[in-house]
Amino acid sequence: MSSVDNRIVSMQFDNAQFEKGIRETNRSLGELKEGLNLDRAQRNIRDLSDVASRFDISNMANGVDHISKAFSALGAIGSPLFKALPGGH
Repeated sequence: MSSVDNRIVSMQFDNAQFEKGIRETNRSLGELKEGLNLDRAQRNIRDLSDVASRFDISNMANGVDHISKAFSALGAIGSPLFKALPGGH
């Protein structure tokens, strides 16, 4: 035969203790948020994104293109001169 194990479970809800725990948790989360300074970090990321969206390298690209054309012209001028030198190909 099997034996039956009877147990009595008693639970008591202490609302005051529960609310105290919630207040402590909220305080801890507030301190964590303040320590991480998430609002400032979010503003900094937004500011960085704004700066990046306004960053214009077209002038730099135009300058590089101008230099490239100048070297091409120099090569076109210099090539016949080098061919005219002894041993030039």
